[in-house]
Amino acid sequence: MTRATRSAAVALAAAALPVVAACGDTATAPAAALRLPRAGIVVGTLRLSARRESALLAARPGRLYAIVTSGRTSQFTVVRDAGGAVTRTRVAFSLSNFLTHVSAGPDGFYAGTAVIRRFRDVPDELLRIDPRTLHVAARASFGASVRTVEQGGSMWAAIGDGRVVRLDPRTLKILGSQHVLSTAAVAAGGSLSVPAVGAGSLWVLAGQAPNLELVRIDPATLAIRSRTALAAQGVPAGAVHAVVARGKSVYLIGSGVVAVRADGAVARKSDTAPELEAAEVDGSTLVGIAGGTPALVRLDARGRVVRRTALHDASAQLAVSGRDAWFVGNGGHGDGIVHVRLAR
Repeated sequence: MTRATRSAAVALAAAALPVVAACGDTATAPAAALRLPRAGIVVGTLRLSARRESALLAARPGRLYAIVTSGRTSQFTVVRDAGGAVTRTRVAFSLSNFLTHVSAGPDGFYAGTAVIRRFRDVPDELLRIDPRTLHVAARASFGASVRTVEQGGSMWAAIGDGRVVRLDPRTLKILGSQHVLSTAAVAAGGSLSVPAVGAGSLWVLAGQAPNLELVRIDPATLAIRSRTALAAQGVPAGAVHAVVARGKSVYLIGSGVVAVRADGAVARKSDTAPELEAAEVDGSTLVGIAGGTPALVRLDARGRVVRRTALHDASAQLAVSGRDAWFVGNGGHGDGIVHVRLAR
């Protein structure tokens, strides 16, 4: 799958989500990649159908959460996989077709919309789904798209009107707000990426190529600490599409991997990294989905691929928690939400 298909992912069959056990990866890898150890072993697949439903993924330790939509505007399905015990709950929601982002924290599983105004002239919504009951526990409206990130007991969101906000993770009430992009910049096509938290700051990509900036924000006050013009740091226009962070590590990903210092400056750029459709930080390394010839890869801190598991297909839907990773695609046992046990 290409980056253009990442919002559609692959679809979930209407059946009871049978789990298909797998002993390992059976996809064919390029000859040069066979010398690398595997990034992980496929241990199961929640079977999907590419024709009907789409899935968005987020994970917590030992658990996967997924939002599944089927093209119906009136409902979606919440899926929880806790060590192979799969639970599904249908939720009535009139904007199901506009759900585009999910995240998970201690207080809930969150789903946000990006309403296409020419289809529905209504506010965007953010839902908090109780991680135990899988029912909607709170909801809030926004004037534009909403994408969230959590760390500990804190929660932040990037809003499509150019703001970054801090939210109460239980009530979804706005606790603080910062305009990162002006109204004029948004009207001209500028946008904010999904936020990330790491190295003591909150991070977003802001604007559009060739004037894309990496913005570093104080997580508590939302004061802007720095703006790094990526072109001035030698990052080509269109080379990166996301910022990912955890612990002390911050990376930009796209057609290459860019390591970022805690002060927002570019530390190094990798010329050998594959194009990454999605990635998450794991320690000081990255676990990602490589485009082109699909593969699950582990990259070291310098952006070099050190482990690789070839795949039949993969989208940009990836969730990582501890030694577990899930992606939407085909690891050799049919289309589905593929569960991988990561190698170290």
